[in-house]
Amino acid sequence: MTEVTDNRLVCRGDTTVPRQARGNSNWGKAMVFTAEAPTPSAFEMMVKSLRLAPSGYIKSEQLREWVRANKEHRYVPPELLKAWGFEVKGDV
Repeated sequence: MTEVTDNRLVCRGDTTVPRQARGNSNWGKAMVFTAEAPTPSAFEMMVKSLRLAPSGYIKSEQLREWVRANKEHRYVPPELLKAWGFEVKGDV
């Protein structure tokens, strides 16, 4: 039997092979987290599709109808709800 002086090697029969690494090689290293890009809300996507500037929100009938249909389920800025006199039944 061959004597092994390096503890990273193991004798198996007539051959010497590297010892298999044990444990998590990333243990103790700082984890890198990447921030995901925020996704636009349904309200923001609707405003973009209608090509509205914030100054035109209140004047838009299409946006008003969308808000009327979606105010209970989608985020709508509270100032806009108040300007149109809409009430929301629950917290969105």
